[in-house]
Amino acid sequence: MALKNIQLTKSDFDSLPWPDVINDCAEKECEVYSSKFFAKAREFEEAKNEKAQEVFSLLGAICSFHFKPDDKNEPFGPMVVLHTGRSAIIDDIRDDHIKVLQDLLLHVEDADLRARIADIIWIRKRDYKAAEVAIDSYLESAILLENPDSWVAGFERINRAFRLSVQLGRNTNHWKKVVSHIETTLDKYDGGDPLYLSARLMELLLEISQGDPSKYSSLSEKIAKQAENKGDFHRARTYWEIKAHWEALAGNNEAEKKAKIITAETYVKEAETANSSLVASTWLEKAIESYRRIGGQKDRIDELHSKLIDVQKNIAAEMKQVSHEMDISELIEKHRNHISGRNFHDALFEFCLMGAPPNIANLRNRVEELIKKHPLQFLVSGSLVNEKGKVIGRKPYMMSNDPEEVERAKKAEMYSQAKFDHNIKTHGLIEPVRMLINLEHNVQIRDFYPIVQNSPFVPEGREQIFAQGLHTGLKGDYMTAAHLLIPQVENSIRYILEKKGVTVSRLDEQGIQDERPLNDILYCSEIEEIFGEDLAFDLRGLLVERFGSNLRNMVAHGLMSYSSFYSIEVPYFWWTTLRLCCLPIVAHLKSQTVEAPEDAKKSEGD
Repeated sequence: MALKNIQLTKSDFDSLPWPDVINDCAEKECEVYSSKFFAKAREFEEAKNEKAQEVFSLLGAICSFHFKPDDKNEPFGPMVVLHTGRSAIIDDIRDDHIKVLQDLLLHVEDADLRARIADIIWIRKRDYKAAEVAIDSYLESAILLENPDSWVAGFERINRAFRLSVQLGRNTNHWKKVVSHIETTLDKYDGGDPLYLSARLMELLLEISQGDPSKYSSLSEKIAKQAENKGDFHRARTYWEIKAHWEALAGNNEAEKKAKIITAETYVKEAETANSSLVASTWLEKAIESYRRIGGQKDRIDELHSKLIDVQKNIAAEMKQVSHEMDISELIEKHRNHISGRNFHDALFEFCLMGAPPNIANLRNRVEELIKKHPLQFLVSGSLVNEKGKVIGRKPYMMSNDPEEVERAKKAEMYSQAKFDHNIKTHGLIEPVRMLINLEHNVQIRDFYPIVQNSPFVPEGREQIFAQGLHTGLKGDYMTAAHLLIPQVENSIRYILEKKGVTVSRLDEQGIQDERPLNDILYCSEIEEIFGEDLAFDLRGLLVERFGSNLRNMVAHGLMSYSSFYSIEVPYFWWTTLRLCCLPIVAHLKSQTVEAPEDAKKSEGD
């Protein structure tokens, strides 16, 4: 509920039963109080009592902040952010309201609300005394909220008290008080907490190099072994890692290395208990990476890599195929009727005009609709595996708080969706029309010469290669066509960019000039100016994007099997190359057709 920015005094608070709202809450947390305060504010709004409404709105806003204790500069943010607005933030509170909160502070009995108000005063006014009150109140609240089975809320209060004490300085009593509270809590549970409270508390001590390394290394090892015995490898790994940090703090290099090795082995054990080859391969990959970071572990890395390859062989068999039936017989018939009976070049030009690359705006809309209708399928980031089961790509997380990661996730899904469009075009247009042209015409390589010799897309000296690649593709030999055309398309893109004044090579420190790779030049701004946004996006997906077809890299590195060349994407790429060669000629012919009547009129006038 929005603040009206009405002037308030402490007496306005004293005259209202706002403490009763807190007393009625079983859970003593600001997050719980927020909705209750706002409900009271609405009651007073209906009663036309603006002062009371403002008091409860202010308390509700204070309690509604998103608590981020790890962020020492901005520990409070808006709880909700929408495209239409956001919930309250600290800067929404006026200075005169801050003054009222200063007057009210020491009269607040609830520890969590007192801590929140004191923290706000510290952030806004840098009031040293308020910071001290905040530390004491957070520790008091942490004791009230302490629950080893539901440990986060209590720990967050300790964490914020810790951050504040560090800001006030190590020589203060409050810094010592927080350290003592952490160590007392660790002693109290002695590793008996079932989750991660002890881990997080020890991480705070490690952050400021406080605590007895020998004592806490032993504690970490004890908890890690208990967790491992229960098959809780994630928790075990957490505590083995913490043990390694304690050993590092003590300068025990060998003990630190041993703890890191045991940490890496938890991934191997987790892989051995996995009921899926894909999951097992993920853990083995992490184990290998852990050993690489330790260093000097080549033999174990080689052993695990061999194991990973064996596991990955089973992944493809685990993957379930999802299909959707669509009747495209009418579409095929329509396309064949449009082409039938034309001479070869007319048929070829019409073939190129009968389709277009997927529209990027439509792809984005489709992805955003999928997110709305089926959000659960985007809750985890996906993995891309090749035919051997190796993970060759991981989609960014669609539900991330980072807008850039969300945009990358949307782009990855757009490339995946574009492949669905390629499927429709290949089955409904490319293959039936290609076969019809072969049926009606005895096409030879020389029939492509007029096209490639007059195409601005084909550099001089490359005409024969393009002609042969287009001919073999028309005949259905897509393996040969791909090997001929993919490198030539890359060169043509570089050739066109160079003509536009774009530098397509780079100079290294030894003075050697290498060509910029396609993965680089396809993303320069001139690409969209030349080819248009839709075709530029399609070329990236076809040639270099992992979540697209990635044909350039797949073919260049020999990663495609024989059957892969006869899948959906290679025929679609062949047709796209044909369009790139033909469309400039079609445009020229059409311009001549338009100009001809004007010339005729001119003659008649003469």
